[in-house]
Amino acid sequence: MTTFKGTQEAVVVGYFADATSSAAKAFLEAAASDDSYSFAITSSEEVKSHLSLTSDSVVIVKDYDERQSVLAVSAATTDTEVLEFIHKNGLPLLIEFSESTGKLIFNGPYKVHFITFLDDRASYFTETSNLVRDLAKEYRGKVLFIYMPASKTQILEYFGISASDLPKSVLADMRGEGMKKFNLAGDISADNIKTFIDEFFAGKVKPSLKSAEPSAKDDSDPVKVIVGKTFADKVVKTNKNVLLEFYAPWCGHCKTLAPKWDEVGEIFENSDQVVIAKIDAVANEIDHPGVSVSGFPTIYFFPADDKSSPVKYEGKREVQDIVKFLKENGISQSASSSDEL
Repeated sequence: MTTFKGTQEAVVVGYFADATSSAAKAFLEAAASDDSYSFAITSSEEVKSHLSLTSDSVVIVKDYDERQSVLAVSAATTDTEVLEFIHKNGLPLLIEFSESTGKLIFNGPYKVHFITFLDDRASYFTETSNLVRDLAKEYRGKVLFIYMPASKTQILEYFGISASDLPKSVLADMRGEGMKKFNLAGDISADNIKTFIDEFFAGKVKPSLKSAEPSAKDDSDPVKVIVGKTFADKVVKTNKNVLLEFYAPWCGHCKTLAPKWDEVGEIFENSDQVVIAKIDAVANEIDHPGVSVSGFPTIYFFPADDKSSPVKYEGKREVQDIVKFLKENGISQSASSSDEL
């Protein structure tokens, strides 16, 4: 059985009067392509009666929610339809995030997640989790509702949430490149959540972006520091080209690049054409067309005349290669730079 938490388990059963029928074959093809669930096939009349079936069916038998979900099948049923049914109805209405459920959550068909961060020791836990679970019924097949335990401190940190903020809900949109996060404002109530989700799908909600606070020191070195709050002014609105490194403080490759990036910054420090900059992509988030950061370091060139079409730098991370790339994009070195590069 597939185990979600404690005694929450599910198994997918295919009942077919004729185990060689086309519907049975579609079921077996679906089972062969999905290792997330345990599958069983039968032609037993006893099983048919026990599950209260009237015809060939695919049944998800569960220890949670409505206990079983049934898909009546026919000769026209495809393995794709069987898988869509399983993926839509197999997961709990409110699934707890854990090591065992992570694959089901992120590799499944749901690309919009409504995540509620809860402390199971708090007095609000039962009432709030039940409220969210009830709402999940209305959005089944469209939004996956997830309970994130307060013990997942690294995930709380990733979302910019502290224990004192709980309970807290965030909608994560993974339909495009990367993940966009939208924080639920106000209380965790049925009306507020429904309005929030409906307005999200209507395109009326803006992403919530983390940002460090700007500092007077951000512009003091040859390599300028960008934070989420200054990205628009210092990258998008400036009339200069910008070469921006997205890094993570813990990234070994980023640490190797750092002295080389500083050298590039020194070379172009006095340039009136380009700004060499960096942004801590863990502490800061941006929402800009054409920018997708899935690993570190990631480098983008924002042309002065078209900031909406950034170019991802794919070359070697050596000073001479980065300088060559800038020259190829029409950037000349500053007067103080070395002529040897």
